[in-house]
Amino acid sequence: MKLLLRLLALARPTRWSFALGALLTLIVVLANVALLGLAGWFIAAMAAAGLAGASINYFTPAAGIRAFAILRTVGRYLERLINHDATLRLLSRLRIWVYRRIEPLAPAVLSRYRRGDVLTRLVADVDTLDNAWLRVFSPALVAVFSTAAMIVFLFFLSARIAFLDLGLLAIVGIVFPFLTHRLGRHSAGRATATAGRIKAALVEDFSGLAELQALGADTARREAAVRHNRGLAQEQDRGLRIEAIALGLIVLATGTALGLTWLLVAPDAARGHMDPLYLPLLVFFVLASLEAVQGLPGAFRALGDTLAAAERVFEIADETPIVTESVLPVNMVENHDLAFDSVRLRYAPGLGWALDGVSFELSAGAAIAVVGPSGAGKSSLAHLLLRFRDADAGTISLGGHAIGDYGLEILRAQFAWSAQSTRLFSTTLRENLRLARPAADDQELWAALDTVGLATEAHGFERGLDSFVGAGGMMLSAGQARRLILARAWLSAAPILLLDEPTEGLDAANERALIRALAENRGQRSLLLITHRLAGLERMDEIIVMDRGRVIERGHHDELIAHDGFYRRMADYLLA
Repeated sequence: MKLLLRLLALARPTRWSFALGALLTLIVVLANVALLGLAGWFIAAMAAAGLAGASINYFTPAAGIRAFAILRTVGRYLERLINHDATLRLLSRLRIWVYRRIEPLAPAVLSRYRRGDVLTRLVADVDTLDNAWLRVFSPALVAVFSTAAMIVFLFFLSARIAFLDLGLLAIVGIVFPFLTHRLGRHSAGRATATAGRIKAALVEDFSGLAELQALGADTARREAAVRHNRGLAQEQDRGLRIEAIALGLIVLATGTALGLTWLLVAPDAARGHMDPLYLPLLVFFVLASLEAVQGLPGAFRALGDTLAAAERVFEIADETPIVTESVLPVNMVENHDLAFDSVRLRYAPGLGWALDGVSFELSAGAAIAVVGPSGAGKSSLAHLLLRFRDADAGTISLGGHAIGDYGLEILRAQFAWSAQSTRLFSTTLRENLRLARPAADDQELWAALDTVGLATEAHGFERGLDSFVGAGGMMLSAGQARRLILARAWLSAAPILLLDEPTEGLDAANERALIRALAENRGQRSLLLITHRLAGLERMDEIIVMDRGRVIERGHHDELIAHDGFYRRMADYLLA
């Protein structure tokens, strides 16, 4: 019930559209019942008049039949139009709401979930939530109000038929669907969970298909997908068998009710206690009344899928972000002096310190390189600066204020970040670059590519800036993809360049050329270079050497080379 109430709350902006759609559905149902009932009476009356040789006013009932037919047709069209428009608007609102709830969770909290699973919750499960009103709430409301109206009408003709019809509608609309839901809810839940796992696995498998083929693991993964798909089919088959049995019982109950209607009314008509013309009216009326509850079996089926999807969506949407905005955020950065003071960080209780008492300063306009082996804690510095996480101890300040005092958008706007892992979108070079500056013209885009040494190669592409890079940059080499990421960061107007392993995948010559270009062309921007490679670091104002989360050496390249320490040993190994 709590999940349904939350879904209703999310549908609040479109409630009047849905209410109008439900009202139109109610009108359509009642018009259809009235049409068949009146048609049954009219046919019988015309037949009786013909047998008796009497005249009959057929204009009025014929006009009523036409009116109900037109009302049903127009009402159905308007109901579909309004309900589908409201559903699409609700779906758009749901997607935006879920995205806004998930966005602050990246990357720290979302790392607990598989990437494909997050995608499934954001797309498929959200699509399922639009069933809540159109296939659950609306049919239930229409069934209640239309049943009440029809039973009141039947009471004026025959109380026994009214109770009979009420029993039929209760069995067909409530008992059978409820039993179907109870018997199939576990299968529906397992099917939803299995479908989510299949989609998550497929997303990951296709992302790493080349690696799976190279390692010979693609066959095993394909067989695993087949097994999961068979499991999903089995769960779906269970649900379909239950539904087939329920449909058969509905047909049986309907036939039984029609037979009982005839048996109850025919003796009264024969004895003159009831107008014989009411007999076909009541039979047709009872048959047509089933339309009032025909949406309830689907509502019960949709209810299970909707609740399962809602549980998965709300599970991730209710996650608590690791970092939060300041109550009164500072919205202006006066200067860009950056300082770490005794900063400590670990990623989970019980784990070792990823950063342990790190202290250093990056003055505005200066260039500092942070070096060390993998796992030394270098990338953790970037995550703290961007407030993907908060430090467990110590302070990080920017412009004299703790970074936690700034609004997140203001803080992150100060950094042009190039992450260690490549993030390129399945579009053109131009559109990937314009993520950093949407208004950039082609001249600015080419200048950024030239800075990172990619302009010559890009000119050689068949379509230049309009060349398609593929999903994750798969149409580019590793070095080209890395330089495109750097060009995007370079294009940003942010005053601090935060570059994590910018030369990964480059040969020695391109590596040195890139570091030289970054150092010489950055203007007044600060540079924090995170790397485990040492080429070109003589151009840095200071080098900070880290190991096991601690700063173990610092100084200029020449000073560190002259000193027989960790940096010297790294240089002897890497630059030999």
